[in-house]
This record gives sequence, structure tokens and C-alpha cells, in this order.
Amino acid sequence: MPKRLSIPLAALAASVLFVSPLWSPPAEAQRAQFMRNSVTSTARMIRQQVRQALKPTLKVRRGAIDRVAGMTATPDTRYLTSSLSDRSLRVWDFKLGTQAATVQAPAGDLTAVALTDGGEYLLALSNSNAYVTDLTDDGLYPVPLNGVSTLAALGNERAVFGTESGEIVLWSLVEGKSVATLNLGLGPLQTLSVQADRVLAGARGGFAQVVVVPNGMYKRRAWPRGRGEHRQAEPLGEGSAIVLDADGSLYRLDLDRGAMAWNKSGYRHLAPVAKGRILAVSESGSARLLDVDTGAVLKEFPASAGKAGTATWLRSGELAAVAGDSGEARIYGQDGDAPALRLLFTETGWAAVDGKGRYDGDVTAFSDVVWDAEGEELEIDRFAENYYEPGVAAKQAGPEPAPMIVKPPKPVEEGIYTPPVVKIRHDGASLRGDESFRVEISATLDATGVKNEVGRLAVFHNGKRLWNEAIETLGVEEKDGKTHWRWRATMTAITGPNRVEANLPGWNGIQGQAKPLTLQARRGAKEPALFVASFGINLYQNADLNLNYAVADAQAMRDALLKLGEDRFVKSESELVLDADAKRVFILKDLGDAQDLEPQDRLIVFLSGHGRAIGDEWYFMPYDTTSIEDDFVVQRSGISSSKLAELLTALPVRQIVVIVDSCQSGAAIEQFNNFVQRRSLKRLSDETGVHVLAATRADQLAPEYAELGHGIFTYTLLNGLKINAKGYRNADVAPRDGKVMVDELRRYTEVYVPRLARALDKRRRSTIDTTKGVLLDRVPVTPVASLMGQDFAMD
Repeated sequence: MPKRLSIPLAALAASVLFVSPLWSPPAEAQRAQFMRNSVTSTARMIRQQVRQALKPTLKVRRGAIDRVAGMTATPDTRYLTSSLSDRSLRVWDFKLGTQAATVQAPAGDLTAVALTDGGEYLLALSNSNAYVTDLTDDGLYPVPLNGVSTLAALGNERAVFGTESGEIVLWSLVEGKSVATLNLGLGPLQTLSVQADRVLAGARGGFAQVVVVPNGMYKRRAWPRGRGEHRQAEPLGEGSAIVLDADGSLYRLDLDRGAMAWNKSGYRHLAPVAKGRILAVSESGSARLLDVDTGAVLKEFPASAGKAGTATWLRSGELAAVAGDSGEARIYGQDGDAPALRLLFTETGWAAVDGKGRYDGDVTAFSDVVWDAEGEELEIDRFAENYYEPGVAAKQAGPEPAPMIVKPPKPVEEGIYTPPVVKIRHDGASLRGDESFRVEISATLDATGVKNEVGRLAVFHNGKRLWNEAIETLGVEEKDGKTHWRWRATMTAITGPNRVEANLPGWNGIQGQAKPLTLQARRGAKEPALFVASFGINLYQNADLNLNYAVADAQAMRDALLKLGEDRFVKSESELVLDADAKRVFILKDLGDAQDLEPQDRLIVFLSGHGRAIGDEWYFMPYDTTSIEDDFVVQRSGISSSKLAELLTALPVRQIVVIVDSCQSGAAIEQFNNFVQRRSLKRLSDETGVHVLAATRADQLAPEYAELGHGIFTYTLLNGLKINAKGYRNADVAPRDGKVMVDELRRYTEVYVPRLARALDKRRRSTIDTTKGVLLDRVPVTPVASLMGQDFAMD
């Protein structure tokens, strides 16, 4: 954006007019003084009125991870496992663009990690003990084998283990037992590398190629010419391999002759060979692309501030992922010097940021990862309007490129103008619940001529956005090279803490946020009430759209939520709207009737039925929807996220949760729309201050399981609200204090929905059209949550 020069003509005239005093210095002195005064005055005005673009840097403000110790990808490069310095193993799914699972590493030195092709089983090796998990929980379980020295995943459901006694063991991960054992006669095995059904085993005594068949394996070839301690070995065509030894020697070995085509020193890590290309990490801390014929360095990839320690290929050898002491992973194209994507790990979450600043991540990381603009830290979520890109990791580094939703005007690192400085003030008068009070809000921007650049002020009371009519504009003026705004907001106090927040979008939609103001209110006369509006549609006007468990979901959630609040609220009411009663006009009327609720009340809205994303909107499909593939029909008959935002913002009630368990037909639905749905639902939360919990998956189908009698998301929610043997609700874990917070329920679904989906994947799923007997592809269900509002207890 060009720099603005807005120097008033009067000010310029004042800086150049010269009025003679009674005594005048010599002419030359007058001219010199005139020039000095003119330059000083003009420079002062320019400093006041020219906006300086700042070039921010990305960093983790809280909970940063010190080091990424290792990375390994599946052969199709859809899944990536990262072992971190906090002893966690993070599994990434680059088709969905999310961190899919977190597992705590076993005790001791972690020497090997592997993931099966379908991302179903995770293997780890520590202190000669092998461990495995099917990712349905966060524990690794020991494999009953002694003296394991190396391991590798084989296909979707098998693994091979190498032992110190020189044996290679073929293991069934499904049955949890050995299928076959073969002694290679080469001494203790040091490396195993898999290509399709062939395994290259390396030992001090040489190498062997093993072929795996359905019920066993056999040794096809052996090359008893060992060179010493091998750290890694990767096959390179028939009869040759790229080998990394423990002393840092990296070489291409002709297995038949035992001769080296070339030998390079000073290496510490070797990635699997992809498309005949070698990716290795040097002792000096850079990842290098090497020529396979000569070993010459073709390109170096830095690991940002720290040294690289690990690297692997993504997108089937087109992208290089590099990580190390910086605590993040950087993903490079082979022709690019700047990373196409950065994966940032925090203690509790993750964020993915591409080269333009588009981002995605776990909701907990949105406040931990910031852009540092010369000391002013701006949380990445302040950039949501033009930079929030759900699935950016999938689009930049997934198996196949995908289109972006947002088109940022410019990359963040090229320069930004900082947002307005927003402040909230209250006169300090005491408050009482049920009585109205006012606050004054001001905003300042160090520039003039920018009135049209800022957006609409948003004010939130206890997390819920105020209706625009509650905000009065007091004035706007330009003074001293700055622009000043003032507003007054009126709201009704609630007994206890009243937290007031305000934000004002500035240049490029970047949010200026005020420091929250919390005011205590004495107890009022009114007690809080609970209202649950639950909508479920099995039988649509068009029978081709019928579902199986939406009605059961709506009924069960209504009952569970009412029971949850029976001891907290003086009054609990509900509206259960099913099938033909859930026409568009009736749903909108029922939500509009919530206008009668009081600020201290609570509203929970549950929607179960079809959903569809079009453009930048998400639509819930009422009973009278006749098609979910015709865009015109969807837009005419559906209830858009914008309409929901309008209705919810107008309600006086402050605590609102919207829960969505929606399905879409798998026919002709692209993964792109899944990301649009995530962005739409997040915007619904951001614009209203309500909590949104939803379920989605890559092929746009939130599956229903016959074994559960519910959609998997609803089933998990219900289970999270149940009381366990210890007397606590299952979701009440952090902290376990007898209360289930909305954020605890979010975390519970994010952990257990994917785990439950994996556990049920081998069973038949209930489909939208059960008469066709179609089995759904194995795609994990991904919960989506946006918690813009203030967290509160559900019970």
C-alpha cells in the first residue's frame, strides 16, 4: 500500500511564510534559518502523518517446543510423524491438513518411529523395546519381542522388526503376533527399509534383500560386505543403496561389488530416497538435496534459527520438510529459497502458516502464535478476515495441491500497518445485576485519511457480541496526524463478573483489540434459566436425502442438556423440532423467539441434518430442502451461517452454544467445500461471540454408525457428558473440578472423535443410502470448534 502524505496546505504555508521581526539578521543567515525551520517543520509533519509499514516476524509466544527430534512420512506422504522434545509424537494428516493425533513417547532414548501406510498404526523403538498403538488412545503398548534393534512399517497392517540376534520378524499388527521369522546370518540388524513388498536389511556383516509374501517372507539376495555401523540405508534401484554410517559417512554403495560410487562425510540423517533424489541433513545443520550420481550438493534448505536435525519428503518427493532446533518444521519446494509452509508446534496445539501468512491451527494456538511487529505482538487470529485458510497444510503440502479460499492482498512478512489502538473506559460506578450500564470506547490510528479503512466496531459482553443498536457513535476526528474515534455501548449487567471486550478491524482487516475490562455486579433479582433448541431431520421432503440418526441425535442431546442444567438453573425449557416440523420458517421463528430470554440465561442450539458450503457460506438444510447439490435450491431454502449470525447477535442472552452434527452427500462434493465449511463456522463464532462445536470430514460426510445409534460426533458429546465411576463427567479433565467447561467439551471431542472413528473403521458404516450397501472410504472424522466467546461451565 503506498505511503500516505496528507500535509494540510495551511500547515505547509505556515512552514514557508516568513514574517520579518523588528530586527533582521543578515540575508544569508535569514535564508539559512528559513531553510532549517522549513525542513524541520516539514519533517515533523511527515513523521506524524506518514504511516510506516512494519515487517513482522512469526514466533511462538507461549508454550514453544524446543526441538523437533525426528520426522518420518508414510510412502504416499499423506501422514507425517514428528517426535518432539516434549516427548510427544505428533501425527499429521496432510489430506485433512490437521494434526490428527498426539501420543506420548515411551521412556528412554527414542531411536526409531514408523507409521503404517494408512496412518492406522504407530511404531516406536526405545532401549531395545518396540511399542505400537493403533491411535485409538494415547498409549503405546510393548511388542513382546526381545532385543529389537530396528523396525519399519510394512503396508497398512504389518511391520518388520530387526533384532540384535540377526533375525527379521514379520509382525501382524491386527492380530498382535509374529507371522514369520528369518535369520539373515549377518549379525545384529541395524537398519530396515521398505519398498512395496521388499525389505532392505543392513547389518555389520552386510546387506540382504527380503521379499514379503502374504504368509511369510524369504531372503532373495544377500551382500555379505559390511563396512561397520550403519545408521540408515535406503534402496536405490536393484543392487545399490544410499547408506549413512554412524561416523557420518554418506555414500552410494554398489551392493554386488561392495564398492562406493562416491563418499561424503559430515552427515547425520538420511531421508528415504524419492524419485531418485537424495535428501540428507549435514552435521553443520542444513538439509541438502544431493545428486544421486555424484553426491554433489544441488541445494540447501535452512531450518530457520536453529540447526536442522531431521528431514523427509512430502508430496511424493516434490517437497522437502526440514526441522530441528527451531522447534518447527519448514516445508520447501525444490526451487524455492523461502518455505512454502511452516508447521509450528506448541505444548497444547499447532499452527500452520504459509508464505503469504495464510494460517490454520488448533484453537489453543491462535493466541500462542503471534506476528511480532517491532515489539507489538499480534495474535495470528487477528488476521482472520483475509488470512484464515482452513486446511492450508493440505493445500500447500498435501498429496495433491488444492485451491485456496482467501486471496491475501500481500504477504504478511512484506509489511503491515498496525491496527487501531482500542481502549475501554468505565466511570467506576457500582453495578447490580439486571441493571443497564455503559462503557466508552475509543480508538486511535496513527494516520489521517483512513476513515474508510477501518471496519465496524464489535463489542462483546461476557463473550457475546452486542447488537449494533446497543452501540452509539460519539464522534470521529483527525488531530495531530492521528484519527480518533469514540463510541458508547450500553448493556445489561449480569450478577458476578461482567467482561467487556472490543475490537476494530483496520488495514487489511487486522483486528485492533482492547484490553478487556471486567466489572463486578452485585446480585440481581433475576436467576438464570436454560433454553435448549434442538432440531433433527431424518425424513426430508425429498426422500433421497433421508438420514438415519439425526432425530435420535436431537432427542438425546436435548435430554442430556436439560439434565445437565437441572441443578444449576431455576428453569429449564426446550424446543424439540423434528422432521416435517423443521421447515425453514419454523426454525427461524423458534430461534427468533429466544428474544424473550434474559442476558443471564443460557441458550444451546443443536442442529442435526444435512449441511452444505457454497462460496464463503455454510447452510443448514431444513426439511423443505429438495436438493443439496443444486446451489440455487440450497441458497434459497437453506439457513446460512450469516443468517444464524444475524439472529444470534440480536438475542440478549450472553451464553450461547451452537452444536452442529451435519452430513453431506458424498456425490460430487469436493474436499474444498469441507474447508469452506470450517471457515464459515469459525466466522459465525467470531462475528457473534457464540461457541460453535461441529463435526466434519474430508469427503463432506459426518458418518452415522449403526453400532452407535447416533452420528459419531453426537455420540462422543453424549459420552463426554456422562458421569463415570469416579463421579465426574468424562469430559471434566482439565482441571477435574466437577464442572464441564465448553472448552473441555471441545478438547474431548477433538481427541475422542477421531479415535472412535478409527476403532470403528473396520466395521460397516451406516451410509446415507443404506439400500445400496455402499461402504464408505476410511476417512477420519474431524471435529471443528471455534470458541470466540468467554468459556463457561456447561453444568
